[in-house]
Amino acid sequence: MQITASAPTRVDIAGGTLDLWPIHQLLDEKATVNVAITLDASVTIARSPDVRWHFVSTDQNIKWSGTFEEVTQSSHALLGWLVHKIWKSEWPALTISTTAKSPAGAGLGGSSCLGVALTSAL
Repeated sequence: MQITASAPTRVDIAGGTLDLWPIHQLLDEKATVNVAITLDASVTIARSPDVRWHFVSTDQNIKWSGTFEEVTQSSHALLGWLVHKIWKSEWPALTISTTAKSPAGAGLGGSSCLGVALTSAL
């Protein structure tokens, strides 16, 4: 069985840095304006074929395998941290495949969207 979840990428139109300390402390009235765009990020999870965890980034052509204890040091540190917080070590290992349509490093929140999609799938 596979579970797939996706999340839209967002673009900050205004106020995108207001969530950073201390910027939000400097203004009395503040707002952030975002829009979702059709460059989604998606995550597919399935039971691992062995006892190891597997992360596969199809858009970046990156693969990683390791133990549950090692997921936070994987090439996908954010996703590994989420797995470590949500999943239990005694539960089956998973293969997690990701893809993001927004270019890596573009500042469009692609990693955040992958995090939302993974959390939803788990």
